Order: sequence, then C-alpha cells, then structure tokens
Amino acid sequence: MNAAWSEAETDFATKLWREGYSAREISERLFAEFQTSYSRNAVIGKVFRLKLSAHGRAANPLTI
Repeated sequence: MNAAWSEAETDFATKLWREGYSAREISERLFAEFQTSYSRNAVIGKVFRLKLSAHGRAANPLTI
C-alpha cells in the first residue's frame, strides 16, 4: 500500500517521535487519531525520509 501521508498525520507523527514514542506506538496513535492504518515499518520509513534523529542517536552516525 502506498498511501500518501497528510500534513496533519506527518506533523502528528513528527511530534510523537520527538517526544520519544516508538514507531509501534505512533502507528497505533495515528490510527486512533486519524483512522489511518500505517504499519510500524511505514512510520520508520517516514521518520527516515524526514531525516529525524533516532531517539538520542545521531541521524547519520557515519558523519560523526
């Protein structure tokens, strides 16, 4: 499934990621809030494409 993320979903997921929620928790919260079914892996892919850091780790450890 290749569903386009809405701006509201992206903002919500970004906020939760920055607060330290796991990808699984974010997928569950997205479903509760927007009734959209994104898998844990879809959330991980979105986080990667947005270049968000990995919860306290450098986004790209090879550049350190």
